[in-house]
Amino acid sequence: MDIPYDPLDVSDFIVSFSECFSPTLAKLHVDFDLGPIHRSANSGFALGFDTLAPLLSFSHLRDLDLDCICTSAISDASLKTMARSLPQLENFYFGCGARWLVPPSLIFIGLAHFIHYCRYLRSIGMPLSACAVDTDSEPFSETIPNEKITIIFFRSSISLP
Repeated sequence: MDIPYDPLDVSDFIVSFSECFSPTLAKLHVDFDLGPIHRSANSGFALGFDTLAPLLSFSHLRDLDLDCICTSAISDASLKTMARSLPQLENFYFGCGARWLVPPSLIFIGLAHFIHYCRYLRSIGMPLSACAVDTDSEPFSETIPNEKITIIFFRSSISLP
């Protein structure tokens, strides 16, 4: 099986990128050629929040497309930090570009954080682990519906036959 990317290279790239560009950057699209499905179960490809944290300095981002990376190690709490740091986001694609066998750790709470903090959000895509949530608890109880969102795309991990 081909290696889709070296997680250490991605980390170095993001750090270098965040040091070389202005915080007023409005659009970032990162793409690796993974093909339609990548069936790696290697959790080493799942990038953690520490790898992505340097991107939070781009508080003017309107379009952030990180669809090609495996985001299974990102937690809902980390997604809350991202949403609070990137309030101008209009389009956010996060790990849905390939089907990873590493199950996602995000649940619906992560999406609620983006609805709550990113009031300009129009489209969002992310892998979610489907489970029941208490909609009377935070962040749901504090979230005003966002009528600007017109596209939502969810993806989960897949299992081998």
